Amino acid sequence: DSMRNTIFIFFIFWGYILWTTGVNSHHYLSATTMVISIGKGVHGFMLNSSIGEFVLTDRNVKIPSKGETYSVNEGFMYQWPEGVAKYVEDKKNYKKAGKPYNARHIGSVTGDLHRTLKEGGIVIHPTTEKHPKGQLCLLYECIPLAYIICQAGGLASNGKMAILDIIPENIHQKSEMFLGSKEDVKEILGCIKKCEQTAETSKTK
Repeated sequence: DSMRNTIFIFFIFWGYILWTTGVNSHHYLSATTMVISIGKGVHGFMLNSSIGEFVLTDRNVKIPSKGETYSVNEGFMYQWPEGVAKYVEDKKNYKKAGKPYNARHIGSVTGDLHRTLKEGGIVIHPTTEKHPKGQLCLLYECIPLAYIICQAGGLASNGKMAILDIIPENIHQKSEMFLGSKEDVKEILGCIKKCEQTAETSKTK
């Protein structure tokens, strides 16, 4: 009975599969990519349809330490915490960022993560008024993707602690998430912390 409410996580590997399309020399092309980690780095495979097997194409993938892209649904920007809003606004301002970041948001958390894994940058899924605990499922969205990013040398946080350090309390527990290049994630966490400290100081005056 004492173990009834305890969640155990056992896994052999985490990964994802993406099917993408594009145009090259006026021809439509498609590709199926599989990215996995068994705890010893991240590796990418491409489906070779002629033999019906995935072929290793990217060995030991490493995410750049800093990128030039942020990914977030800006339709909810007026519901974001102050620190998140300030970070995104600063990234649009070349005077503060040095060079404006590119905004890239597919709407698929896996698609956004895959681009960020290859090119660097940050994927932002903050809390909103409608989703005060975050919108992503911790156990089967945040943790697997955080594992991939961290194995590739990046960071993943819920704004207060590392995603992989969180112990789920229930299967469908929600969480906010900031993941991507190490320097980009550190920067947004610093911005969030600074804004929270400023707000707390204002309350005590």
